Amino acid sequence: MPNPFNASWSTQATLGLAIVIPAWIAIGFFAKNFQVPAHIFIFWYFIGMLIGIPVFLLSAKFATPSDFQFGAPQFAIVLTGILFGAVANTLVFMAVNKAPNPGLPIAIAGSASVFVFFLTIVLAALFPKYFNPSTADPYHFLGLLLTLAGVVLIGYKR
Repeated sequence: MPNPFNASWSTQATLGLAIVIPAWIAIGFFAKNFQVPAHIFIFWYFIGMLIGIPVFLLSAKFATPSDFQFGAPQFAIVLTGILFGAVANTLVFMAVNKAPNPGLPIAIAGSASVFVFFLTIVLAALFPKYFNPSTADPYHFLGLLLTLAGVVLIGYKR
């Protein structure tokens, strides 16, 4: 079996999509069957990720123990995770459990890709020293417009 860590970005994204689906569905399952609220589910879920990610990276030989050394950049990344990732993910996990369909909050949160797409173009143009070049073409732009249209339809109530 080929190593998914060496696959193309689109293959990795597709595999990640397929693999994360059970986790999203599990939020409601554990709430209904074991009375585990979403905000507690996310705690244990991320403990599992904290253990699993280094194990998978090391076993796939995509990382070495020295890659996990701690310094100023790593501190900034941890701080980013605390300030943005923890709050955003907790809110999305809680919304998944409250929504009429768990896919709705995931779709809304996934629309962040539209904003990231445009911001990377702007940031790359304004600060090329700090950001990699990013491109846009009409085909990708149309896909993003469809994403935004989908989010509007999801949020629209009759």
